[in-house]
Amino acid sequence: MILTVTSRRLYIGLGAIFAANMAILAMTRATIDLSNVYWPLAMAACFGALLMFSIRMETDGNPTPRARYFCEAMLFTVLLSLNVPVLNHLTMMAPFAYSDAILHSADLAMGVNWISYFEFVHARPALIAAMELSYNYLTPVGLIVMTALIVMGRTRRVRFHIEVFFYTAVLCIIVGAAFPALAAVHVLIPDLAIYTNFDAPPGVYHLPWLEALRDPSQQITLDPNNLPGLVTFPSFHTASGVLLCIIAWRTWLMVPVTAYSALMIASSPVFGGHYFIDLIAGALAAVAVATLVARQTCYVGLFAKAIETRDHAEGQTA
Repeated sequence: MILTVTSRRLYIGLGAIFAANMAILAMTRATIDLSNVYWPLAMAACFGALLMFSIRMETDGNPTPRARYFCEAMLFTVLLSLNVPVLNHLTMMAPFAYSDAILHSADLAMGVNWISYFEFVHARPALIAAMELSYNYLTPVGLIVMTALIVMGRTRRVRFHIEVFFYTAVLCIIVGAAFPALAAVHVLIPDLAIYTNFDAPPGVYHLPWLEALRDPSQQITLDPNNLPGLVTFPSFHTASGVLLCIIAWRTWLMVPVTAYSALMIASSPVFGGHYFIDLIAGALAAVAVATLVARQTCYVGLFAKAIETRDHAEGQTA
């Protein structure tokens, strides 16, 4: 089977997102800066060529399954990074009212003092540095974890992660478009300049993109290489951290991945500008999607301890 850590339905889903993006671009004031598409397309072509080469090597009697799995995973990841962020930005042009008041009210109802948490982090420069690093390096960490699982022979886990990550991202984008928000830092901190321990104002990086997308008078040109996440509710950083913990379950990766994810999720209210209700919603979204996907026949027993040693072999027949 050529597709082992991805599936046809994932490429069908990606094709549907591409078609949706093209339709929205055709009907709105947004355009794509095609001059910045060549580099990711070149990367996709390289991984595609390497995938075909590794498959050919296998048919010639030289088994290279891990190389094939890696190239297949990277090919889909590059194609995903070309399409999903564009969908995120295009859907934020929908004229829904900002939901900051609702989200902040939810935090207050839970007894959360967001400003106290922000000031707690600000008072600890070492914690700021660690949190900022963890927040900014989610993508590289995710790729490292997938590569480690491939090397370990846990190919079904990689396939599960790619599938759940994709569906969760789409879910967060759809829900996030219905609940756009300026985010907590912008709304609750009147003067960021007084918080001098931060090298740069945290949690407000998305505002120029969000405000431009929601201003009908502005022409929008999207740079595929520079499209920051615009979803506040639910927190996709939180969802991603939870998914990393799920696929690392019962492997030696569990301890470092859990430690990283806990720090990264804790950084989200400050560096992502998230309300705490966003974190809860992101975690619930990840668990809900993972639970549904895990019910597929090809994932039965994936996380059962007794089956772990057969994960690689079963992954090839899934």
